[in-house]
Amino acid sequence: LLIITLLLYSSFTPVFFFIKGYGDSIGIRTPGLFFTVATLTMIGLRVGVGSFFDRFNKVLLMALSLAWLIVGYTALAFAFGPVSFYILAGALGLGWGVGMPVLNAMIFECSEPRFSGLNINLAQEALQTGFLLGPLVAGWIIAGSDYRTLFYMCSLFCLVALALAPLTLVGSKLK
Repeated sequence: LLIITLLLYSSFTPVFFFIKGYGDSIGIRTPGLFFTVATLTMIGLRVGVGSFFDRFNKVLLMALSLAWLIVGYTALAFAFGPVSFYILAGALGLGWGVGMPVLNAMIFECSEPRFSGLNINLAQEALQTGFLLGPLVAGWIIAGSDYRTLFYMCSLFCLVALALAPLTLVGSKLK
């Protein structure tokens, strides 16, 4: 779960670090609205249906959000105008709005009580490492390639995380 957390945030942070440059490169006049749309989608989702997350299989929800993000990042590589750009902001906001809180809940739920504090702290370290590695790797990619390759990298990180998802069931309380 900690590796999945690292991969999820390593795919999330490059979007927020480099979306302005990408938006400018495809002719979006106000690329900062991407943040507004994505964040409002995440907040709306959590407020509107966040309580339902506890009623569903968290491993399945996490896997579905990762699959959704793979498609979203890949589609973002092909955004061509404001409509597709902002629709993808909402779509990615849905994926992040499901994946992030569900992953946090999974880490808490599968931890033995004596290790729950440690595991939550380790999850924070994985998140912070993602905030370092994601933009660092993304900067290297953009310096040597383009934004499309960057978003493929984000998809690849989520694909690896998705491949690891079944391992979260091994020896855990998660079902």
